[in-house]
Amino acid sequence: MRKTLLFIFSFVYLSVHAQQWQWGKVIDTTVQVPFFQLIADNNSNFYFTTNYNDSTGSAVGACIFKFNTQGNELWRRKLPGNISVKGITYSNNNIYVIGEFENAIQIGNDTLSSAGLSDIFITDFTSNGNFVWAKGFGGNGNDWGNGVSADIDGNIYLTGACSSGITLGDTTYNFNSYIGVFLVKMDAIGNILFSRTFVSNYANEDCFGKKIQIDQMKNIYLLGESNSDIYFDSIHYYSYSQQDNFLCKLDTVGNVQWVDKASGYGCEIAGLDLDQSGHIYTGGSCGGNHGGENPWIVKYDIISGQYIWSKFLFPTLAYQSDILGEGIINENNNSYLIGHDWLCPTNIYCYQQFLLSKCDSAGNILFLDTINLIGTGADLYRTAIIKDSNGDFIICGSLTGNLTLGSYSLNSNRQAFIAKFSDNTNTSVNNSFLQEDINIFPNPSSGIFTVQMRNSQAGAKITVRDVLGNCLLE
Repeated sequence: MRKTLLFIFSFVYLSVHAQQWQWGKVIDTTVQVPFFQLIADNNSNFYFTTNYNDSTGSAVGACIFKFNTQGNELWRRKLPGNISVKGITYSNNNIYVIGEFENAIQIGNDTLSSAGLSDIFITDFTSNGNFVWAKGFGGNGNDWGNGVSADIDGNIYLTGACSSGITLGDTTYNFNSYIGVFLVKMDAIGNILFSRTFVSNYANEDCFGKKIQIDQMKNIYLLGESNSDIYFDSIHYYSYSQQDNFLCKLDTVGNVQWVDKASGYGCEIAGLDLDQSGHIYTGGSCGGNHGGENPWIVKYDIISGQYIWSKFLFPTLAYQSDILGEGIINENNNSYLIGHDWLCPTNIYCYQQFLLSKCDSAGNILFLDTINLIGTGADLYRTAIIKDSNGDFIICGSLTGNLTLGSYSLNSNRQAFIAKFSDNTNTSVNNSFLQEDINIFPNPSSGIFTVQMRNSQAGAKITVRDVLGNCLLE
């Protein structure tokens, strides 16, 4: 039987063991909509949210989970109805969850009814899983709740998007045919302290808030997306494409301090975090060569919004490869980006990998790990990462197939997985390898091939796979 072989080159530093995986497991749930959020408390417990569809694809609810530091489930609370959870935060032994809903839903003792097509909700549970309160707001169109965060005093900040206007507390904003950004500050019991909206200057154009973070001085950092110009108070933000990401700083009472372009067309910025040294980090992916996507980290000055550096994790990409950065966290001035990639070494074969990277404060790559997924239809997406109070890291995502993290083998059919690792690496790793440094021909091959390496690559590894992705030689 004649076999066709495909050769994949992976550059591995065998002397570096960056992560120590402490545990990994698949969460026992029903059919899921893969939109996951994570947050940790002060005792290294963590909270996880997911959404559910029925067999027809209709939304039937969401769920909040609490796990201890060993990954054991402590409790879960279901939120039934046509509801979608988009964000979660922790403050003073309370869990706040944001999203949107349609029609009428009941959360705990509170019933919420939509004023239009979909409305925004925010709800509060104690760290023991006890319901506290729920509130909804919106207009007569579609409204979306996307991001939530808390300050050191326990105030809650919300962002998202609204169409055709929205009522926030005692204030009604009219947008006509626009979709605009909203920002709300609430106290710990859900009273609105102030609200802001930002809309395009042109009809039928969209902009929305995605993520929000608060610093120790209670300044507000808003990450959003727009396909048109927006006025942020007196600052005119120019959008030059159909999908620009913006980064905006506001003071403690909602006055705009600066606005910066976080990316251009074709980029998806999914993560936002702050360090303790006065810097902002965004993480996501942006267009690379061959039409693919490349994971991307950008660092900004927190005072001026000035760009400091940006880093593409892969200098070159293979044919039509998509490598997506999704979640980012900063710890001790090092930034960690998690995601997945869809690699196509040729135009006839693609495979999926799990991606985890660490960069130092100057943007140098300290480690860049990719782990192959195994199985027919193997898939990984909607990944997220957080740090717990012990300095360890929790990750999650939606998994189809098999993923091996250290000694833990995870098998799933479109279920959620969670895992924990500690980072024991403090030394820098030279990641100067470029794909052009190696040439394998013919590729694919029937069994006789030549490998050329332009530079000496100590610690490198060559993997031989067939066209189905099965490892034949390593």
